[in-house]
Amino acid sequence: MTIAACHLSPEGVVLGADSATTLQSLDGKTSCHFDYAQKMFEVGKPGSTVGLVTWGLGQVGDVSHRTFAARVAGVHDSTPFESMESMANRLGQELWAEYSTAYGPAIEQVRVTHEELEAQSARGELTNDDIDTLTSLREVVNRLSGGYCLAGRVRDAMRCEAWELLCGGHCKMPH
Repeated sequence: MTIAACHLSPEGVVLGADSATTLQSLDGKTSCHFDYAQKMFEVGKPGSTVGLVTWGLGQVGDVSHRTFAARVAGVHDSTPFESMESMANRLGQELWAEYSTAYGPAIEQVRVTHEELEAQSARGELTNDDIDTLTSLREVVNRLSGGYCLAGRVRDAMRCEAWELLCGGHCKMPH
Protein backbone atom coordinates (compact mmCIF):
# COMPACT_ATOMS: atom_id res chain seq x y z
CA MET A 1 0.00 0.00 0.00
CA THR A 2 1.35 3.41 -0.94
CA ILE A 3 1.10 6.47 1.18
CA ALA A 4 1.38 9.71 -0.77
CA ALA A 5 0.39 13.20 0.29
CA CYS A 6 0.26 16.73 -1.04
CA HIS A 7 -0.49 19.75 1.12
CA LEU A 8 -1.01 22.99 -0.76
CA SER A 9 -0.71 26.24 1.18
CA PRO A 10 -0.41 29.89 0.15
CA GLU A 11 3.33 29.79 0.83
CA GLY A 12 4.17 26.53 -0.88
CA VAL A 13 3.62 22.82 -1.23
CA VAL A 14 4.53 19.89 0.99
CA LEU A 15 4.85 16.48 -0.68
CA GLY A 16 5.34 13.19 1.13
CA ALA A 17 5.37 9.46 0.43
CA ASP A 18 6.46 6.18 1.95
CA SER A 19 9.41 4.43 0.33
CA ALA A 20 8.06 0.93 -0.39
CA THR A 21 7.08 -0.25 -3.86
CA THR A 22 6.37 -3.51 -5.65
CA LEU A 23 7.11 -4.13 -9.30
CA GLN A 24 4.76 -6.79 -10.61
CA SER A 25 4.22 -8.61 -13.89
CA LEU A 26 0.87 -8.23 -15.64
CA ASP A 27 -0.11 -11.79 -14.77
CA GLY A 28 0.69 -11.14 -11.10
CA LYS A 29 2.93 -14.19 -10.85
CA THR A 30 6.24 -12.35 -10.63
CA SER A 31 6.93 -9.48 -8.28
CA CYS A 32 9.82 -7.71 -6.64
CA HIS A 33 9.34 -5.66 -3.45
CA PHE A 34 11.59 -2.75 -2.51
CA ASP A 35 11.59 -0.94 0.84
CA TYR A 36 13.59 1.98 -0.54
CA ALA A 37 12.01 3.23 -3.76
CA GLN A 38 12.08 6.92 -4.65
CA LYS A 39 8.57 8.34 -4.98
CA MET A 40 9.26 12.07 -4.75
CA PHE A 41 11.12 14.02 -7.41
CA GLU A 42 12.26 17.56 -7.99
CA VAL A 43 11.11 18.56 -11.48
CA GLY A 44 13.92 20.63 -12.93
CA LYS A 45 17.30 21.84 -11.82
CA PRO A 46 18.25 21.93 -8.11
CA GLY A 47 16.18 24.60 -6.40
CA SER A 48 13.22 24.05 -8.72
CA THR A 49 9.81 25.20 -7.49
CA VAL A 50 8.02 22.11 -8.84
CA GLY A 51 7.85 18.63 -7.32
CA LEU A 52 6.25 15.32 -8.14
CA VAL A 53 5.04 12.51 -5.89
CA THR A 54 3.82 9.15 -7.21
CA TRP A 55 1.83 6.18 -5.94
CA GLY A 56 0.62 2.85 -7.27
CA LEU A 57 2.61 1.53 -10.21
CA GLY A 58 6.31 1.06 -9.41
CA GLN A 59 7.02 2.31 -12.92
CA VAL A 60 5.05 2.67 -16.17
CA GLY A 61 6.02 -0.16 -18.49
CA ASP A 62 9.79 0.08 -18.66
CA VAL A 63 9.90 3.80 -17.87
CA SER A 64 10.79 5.00 -14.37
CA HIS A 65 9.02 7.83 -12.60
CA ARG A 66 12.36 9.69 -12.52
CA THR A 67 12.38 9.58 -16.33
CA PHE A 68 8.92 11.20 -16.52
CA ALA A 69 10.05 13.97 -14.16
CA ALA A 70 13.22 14.48 -16.24
CA ARG A 71 11.30 14.59 -19.54
CA VAL A 72 8.95 17.31 -18.31
CA ALA A 73 11.84 19.20 -16.71
CA GLY A 74 13.76 19.07 -20.00
CA VAL A 75 10.87 20.63 -21.86
CA HIS A 76 10.50 23.30 -19.16
CA ASP A 77 14.23 24.10 -19.25
CA SER A 78 14.18 24.68 -23.02
CA THR A 79 10.78 26.40 -23.29
CA PRO A 80 9.31 27.31 -19.89
CA PHE A 81 5.70 26.34 -19.32
CA GLU A 82 3.24 29.21 -18.95
CA SER A 83 1.37 27.49 -16.13
CA MET A 84 1.30 24.44 -13.89
CA GLU A 85 -1.71 23.29 -15.90
CA SER A 86 0.33 23.22 -19.12
CA MET A 87 3.12 21.33 -17.34
CA ALA A 88 0.58 18.83 -15.96
CA ASN A 89 -0.93 18.40 -19.43
CA ARG A 90 2.52 17.64 -20.85
CA LEU A 91 3.20 15.13 -18.08
CA GLY A 92 -0.21 13.56 -18.79
CA GLN A 93 0.65 13.21 -22.49
CA GLU A 94 4.00 11.59 -21.66
CA LEU A 95 2.38 9.31 -19.11
CA TRP A 96 -0.50 8.25 -21.37
CA ALA A 97 1.82 7.51 -24.32
CA GLU A 98 3.87 5.10 -22.23
CA TYR A 99 0.93 3.70 -20.29
CA SER A 100 -1.14 2.87 -23.38
CA THR A 101 1.86 1.34 -25.15
CA ALA A 102 2.84 -0.81 -22.18
CA TYR A 103 -0.63 -1.83 -21.00
CA GLY A 104 -2.99 -1.10 -23.90
CA PRO A 105 -3.36 -4.71 -25.09
CA ALA A 106 -3.99 -5.99 -21.56
CA ILE A 107 -6.51 -3.23 -20.86
CA GLU A 108 -8.35 -3.95 -24.11
CA GLN A 109 -8.48 -7.66 -23.27
CA VAL A 110 -9.89 -6.84 -19.83
CA ARG A 111 -12.49 -4.48 -21.37
CA VAL A 112 -13.68 -6.98 -23.99
CA THR A 113 -13.79 -9.90 -21.55
CA HIS A 114 -15.60 -7.77 -18.97
CA GLU A 115 -18.25 -6.74 -21.54
CA GLU A 116 -18.76 -10.38 -22.57
CA LEU A 117 -19.14 -11.50 -18.96
CA GLU A 118 -21.52 -8.62 -18.18
CA ALA A 119 -23.70 -9.74 -21.10
CA GLN A 120 -23.63 -13.32 -19.82
CA SER A 121 -24.55 -12.08 -16.35
CA ALA A 122 -27.51 -10.11 -17.75
CA ARG A 123 -28.75 -13.31 -19.38
CA GLY A 124 -28.22 -15.25 -16.11
CA GLU A 125 -25.51 -17.40 -17.72
CA LEU A 126 -22.57 -16.53 -15.44
CA THR A 127 -20.67 -19.59 -14.17
CA ASN A 128 -18.28 -19.93 -11.23
CA ASP A 129 -15.39 -19.94 -13.73
CA ASP A 130 -16.71 -16.67 -15.16
CA ILE A 131 -16.80 -15.15 -11.68
CA ASP A 132 -13.18 -16.28 -11.13
CA THR A 133 -12.26 -14.66 -14.44
CA LEU A 134 -13.91 -11.37 -13.39
CA THR A 135 -11.99 -11.47 -10.10
CA SER A 136 -8.73 -12.01 -11.98
CA LEU A 137 -9.52 -9.13 -14.33
CA ARG A 138 -10.13 -6.80 -11.40
CA GLU A 139 -6.75 -7.81 -9.97
CA VAL A 140 -5.05 -6.95 -13.29
CA VAL A 141 -6.71 -3.52 -13.35
CA ASN A 142 -5.68 -2.90 -9.73
CA ARG A 143 -2.05 -3.73 -10.61
CA LEU A 144 -2.21 -1.16 -13.41
CA SER A 145 -3.40 1.76 -11.31
CA GLY A 146 -1.46 4.65 -9.89
CA GLY A 147 -0.93 8.32 -10.24
CA TYR A 148 1.06 11.48 -9.77
CA CYS A 149 0.66 14.74 -7.97
CA LEU A 150 2.57 17.52 -9.71
CA ALA A 151 2.77 20.58 -7.48
CA GLY A 152 4.48 23.91 -7.11
CA ARG A 153 4.74 26.91 -9.41
CA VAL A 154 6.47 27.39 -12.76
CA ARG A 155 7.62 30.93 -11.90
CA ASP A 156 8.35 32.60 -8.58
CA ALA A 157 5.61 35.24 -8.85
CA MET A 158 2.84 32.70 -9.49
CA ARG A 159 0.68 31.02 -6.89
CA CYS A 160 1.31 27.38 -6.06
CA GLU A 161 -0.96 24.75 -7.60
CA ALA A 162 -1.30 20.99 -7.43
CA TRP A 163 -2.48 18.70 -10.23
CA GLU A 164 -3.42 15.03 -9.86
CA LEU A 165 -2.94 12.60 -12.74
CA LEU A 166 -4.56 9.17 -12.33
CA CYS A 167 -4.10 5.88 -14.17
CA GLY A 168 -6.25 2.81 -13.92
CA GLY A 169 -7.22 1.36 -17.28
CA HIS A 170 -6.95 4.92 -18.61
CA CYS A 171 -5.25 8.13 -17.55
CA LYS A 172 -7.10 11.26 -16.64
CA MET A 173 -6.33 14.61 -15.20
CA PRO A 174 -9.26 16.05 -13.26
CA HIS A 175 -9.47 19.82 -12.76
